[in-house]
Amino acid sequence: ICALYFEAGDYNNSKEYYSTALNVMEEKFDGRHPELSETTGKLSEIYLAAELYSEALAYIEQAQNANTKEEIKIDRTLMSNINKVAFPFQLLNSITTKAIIKYRQLGENATEETLKKILAHYSISTELLHQLRNTYRNEGSQYKLANITHRFSQHAIIICNRLFDLTN
Repeated sequence: ICALYFEAGDYNNSKEYYSTALNVMEEKFDGRHPELSETTGKLSEIYLAAELYSEALAYIEQAQNANTKEEIKIDRTLMSNINKVAFPFQLLNSITTKAIIKYRQLGENATEETLKKILAHYSISTELLHQLRNTYRNEGSQYKLANITHRFSQHAIIICNRLFDLTN
């Protein structure tokens, strides 16, 4: 039901159902589970759609933490710690969503430096995507990866264009 409301653009009902589901999951799971990641990721996207960026960022960070077996940093060292990533699809999606949130949060205040930092998220996403494509070869996995790739590619192009405009 949560996803149906989300896909229909009824974010208020979707948020209500996802919040209820999250409360149940938090009691059931220890904080690191793909369902927690997916649910907090969807809540992040709901807040992103509502332009409530602080809330969206808090949920996406919670989603990222739910993806890993232990606390790891989402930076260039990620690939050397990839064995600590329990749920790589969800992590790839959360890295992408976090970059989108950060870009929209900046709005017209984006600088060359902040745009480069956001693009660094996409660079990490690209490395993770490459590894996942080599590991997960079934049709369902390839479909998920294609959707995530499309999403972050579109957004990375927007950021590159903005960066180009700022530097010329």
